[in-house]
Amino acid sequence: MGLLDFFRRHATKATLSSDELRDRLFAAFRLADSSKFEALANLHRDQIVRDIRNWMKVPEPISQNKTESDYYVQMLCWLMALWRTLAKKI
Repeated sequence: MGLLDFFRRHATKATLSSDELRDRLFAAFRLADSSKFEALANLHRDQIVRDIRNWMKVPEPISQNKTESDYYVQMLCWLMALWRTLAKKI
């Protein structure tokens, strides 16, 4: 067991609304913080699976900016790619 495994096993799952989780994932993606993005995605996987259909529509504040809209779509693609990679390791 590595140090990161210890922290992953002992991470506390904060209760986040769908919008809060989406916004935190987007912020981590925009900051290119892949470790935070992956940690959030793994910790909240069940909630993301439940809520992701609602995230397919770009949020209003983001949709008003083409660059931000592009990043948002890329974030969703990165999330799917992350899970595909993890599924192959199992």
